Amino acid sequence: MLNFKNFKNFTGNTRNASTVEEIDVFFNYLKKYLQSCLKGEEKEAEKLLSKAGRVICDLNSKCRKETGNYFLTGILNVCDNKQLENLMGCFLLEVIKSEKMLNDDIQVFKKVI
Repeated sequence: MLNFKNFKNFTGNTRNASTVEEIDVFFNYLKKYLQSCLKGEEKEAEKLLSKAGRVICDLNSKCRKETGNYFLTGILNVCDNKQLENLMGCFLLEVIKSEKMLNDDIQVFKKVI
């Protein structure tokens, strides 16, 4: 469902200022979503998850226009919190893996969507 390589290439090569700002907004929502989850603030987490989902879908469309490729394939229903949670989880795992944020002795298992 998520091709993180396409997303990383898109974010590294886009020259559109509003797109760069939107990428920052997405990561800000994602960070706030995780903080709300940790605090047990379910309603706030749901709102932030929904906002992050709308932004990531918009970025996916912009990526298609700029590069010819989507980084998010398949149909994502931004009203389905389970789909959004799975997407954000996969997204975070890809960030962790690509940035080598884990030690070699730690194994991460992810569910295939």
